[in-house]
Amino acid sequence: LCSAAERVIVCCQAICNSGLVRRTVSTSLAIGNFMNRGTARSNAQAVVLPDSLLKFDELRGLQDAEDSPGGGANNEQKTENSASRGPTLLDFVAQALADEEFLAAAAQRRMPVDLKAEAEALRAKALAAKSVCLDEAEANCKQICTAAQRARQGLMELPTGSTAQPTDKVRSAKDDLGERVRRVCQEAEDAAMRVRSAKEDLMATQKWSCTKGTPKGEDWFGSWAYFFEQLATAFARTKPLRPAAMAAAMASTAPLPSACAAPRPALGELQAPSAPPQAQATSANHGDFGASKLIKTSVGPHQQQQPQRQHQQ
Repeated sequence: LCSAAERVIVCCQAICNSGLVRRTVSTSLAIGNFMNRGTARSNAQAVVLPDSLLKFDELRGLQDAEDSPGGGANNEQKTENSASRGPTLLDFVAQALADEEFLAAAAQRRMPVDLKAEAEALRAKALAAKSVCLDEAEANCKQICTAAQRARQGLMELPTGSTAQPTDKVRSAKDDLGERVRRVCQEAEDAAMRVRSAKEDLMATQKWSCTKGTPKGEDWFGSWAYFFEQLATAFARTKPLRPAAMAAAMASTAPLPSACAAPRPALGELQAPSAPPQAQATSANHGDFGASKLIKTSVGPHQQQQPQRQHQQ
C-alpha cells in the first residue's frame, strides 16, 4: 500500500515539476490563441490538462510538397493521401520544442536533451500511477487497522495457561505475538497516512492542471499516459534544423537570449503590450502557471549625452 501511494506521489510531482510539460503547455497555449485570434476563445491564459493537449493530435494539416515523396505530378495524384498523412498540430509543437532545445544546447556547448526519452519516462510514471486505486487502498488500510486493533485486544485477553503463574515459554510466545501485532498496527497507520498524502497530492495536481470536476485518479493518469505517448511519437517524427539555421547556430559564439536557454515564457509574456512600457512595470500573474515578468526601459549612453550636445550647440 505504501508503494502504491508512492507511485501516485511521484507521478504528481513529475508532472508539476517537469520543464517539458511547462514548455509544452505554454507553446500549445500560444498556438491555440494564435489560431483562435479574433474569436471569443482568444487570449486564453490557462488550459484544461490533459484534455486540451489531447486535441492537438486530432488536428491535421496538408503535407508540404517538398516533404512528399516523389513530388511534382505524383503529388497531384496523392493529394488525398497527403492530406490524411499530413502533420498534426502536436507535430508542430514538438518541432518547435526540438528546435528550441537544439539552439539552447548549441549556445551552452552541450548535447541536446533527448525529449523523446523524457516523454517516455513521464509516460512510464503515469502508467504506474494509473494502476493505483487510492479509494481501494484507503479502504484496505482501514480494514487492516481494524483487524490489528481487534488482534491486540484479543491478545490482551488471551489466557496464559492452566496455572496462575504463566511459564516462561508461554510468556515469550505472547510477547512475540504482541510485538508482531504492534508492528502490523504501525505499518497500517503509516500506509493510511501515506495514502491520504497521495490523495492530497492528486487533488492539488488536478487543481493545478485546471481539471474539470473530480475525475478518478486511474482515468486522469491514463489520459496523461496517452498524451505522453502521443508526444513521444511526435518527437520521433521531428526533423533537424535546416542547414542554414544549423550552421548559424553552431558558428555563433555569443550566448543566445535567455528566451532560448530558459523555458518558454507563458502566453501573457509573448503578447506585445498595447501601450508603450513605462519606466518600470510588472505584469500580472498569468493563469495557473505563475508566470510574471519585469519590464524595464534602458537608456543608452548616447541618449544620455544628447541633451548636453544640443545645449552646447
